[in-house]
Amino acid sequence: MSIMPGIPPEAPLQGSGIALAAWDNAFLPALLPLFRDEPSLRLYQPSAYAVLDLEGLGRLLSDWNDGDRHVVLAILEGTTLAGLVNVDDLDPEARSAEVGLALLPGPFRGRGIGRKAMECLLDYLFGDVGLHRLQARIHEENKPSLRLFDGLGFRREGVLREAALRDGVHRDLVLMSLLGREWRSARNSAAPGTGNRP
Repeated sequence: MSIMPGIPPEAPLQGSGIALAAWDNAFLPALLPLFRDEPSLRLYQPSAYAVLDLEGLGRLLSDWNDGDRHVVLAILEGTTLAGLVNVDDLDPEARSAEVGLALLPGPFRGRGIGRKAMECLLDYLFGDVGLHRLQARIHEENKPSLRLFDGLGFRREGVLREAALRDGVHRDLVLMSLLGREWRSARNSAAPGTGNRP
């Protein structure tokens, strides 16, 4: 049982050409290429990373997806797994959480799937769940993710100096946040068909 109503969603969340579905371990084999793609892992995981086999990936996803304070949703394009979004450190009192995104290597990147998935997730978290604040920690070298979160309206709050260790070197993480009222205002002011969107 989750600490917050609506987490995880009972039915898949429908976005523009994508869906966010509750994690199912049947997706593990399709997700494995991401966790064998070291360049992607280096940018995705704020903490230590490891290239994993199927069994290790299953253990990791069980930790990440406790159904309480940490939830993983599969990004589906049709019935094909395109990646995942995660909601971490849910705080029911402050109504806040941390969000993240990872797309599988190859055909799912550079097509707007990440943006569609995040828009769907933000609508759900700020709308259905009623969260007040979301944050993300992004590696300073992860330019695509920084552009994505900037484009969604997240504000850069600062830098977590040397907070991640990669190849024996401490690297900075950019801390970004978005408030529910900012998201709703941007969504309401986006004129249909103009391309103006948060």
